[in-house]
Amino acid sequence: MLPLGEQWELPDDDKFCQLIVLIIDRTDLEDWKATRYHFPKLEHLSLFSCEKLKEIPSGFAEISRLKSIQLRSCRPSVVASAQEIKEEQLDYLNNIVDVVVAEQHGYSWVSEPESNEDVPFLEELENERLQEIYREIGSSE
Repeated sequence: MLPLGEQWELPDDDKFCQLIVLIIDRTDLEDWKATRYHFPKLEHLSLFSCEKLKEIPSGFAEISRLKSIQLRSCRPSVVASAQEIKEEQLDYLNNIVDVVVAEQHGYSWVSEPESNEDVPFLEELENERLQEIYREIGSSE
């Protein structure tokens, strides 16, 4: 686990070349500076209880492997930046990024869910999504 302060600015030579899943939970992080070069293989980004974070770095729109952004207890500006990343990914003809925003009493989908079934409770959806991510990681090795 990396200790994060109010700012996380990654130097150009700091790269997480093998990182597929990034989960940031309960942090005082406000400003985050990063580009696609820092996380070239990132597929899943989860931000939980990052109430002070202002936005997701815009460079994440250029990560061609990005598949999902999951947010809970984040500012509306973070949700807006996730939506901008989703739209830019479409412009780049990359993956369709699944953006899920967990509200206090349920989910708010920025992108439409793939099925019309009832959305499970927060814990169930997080567990199912993490299991799916782990299966994808295991099958890609």
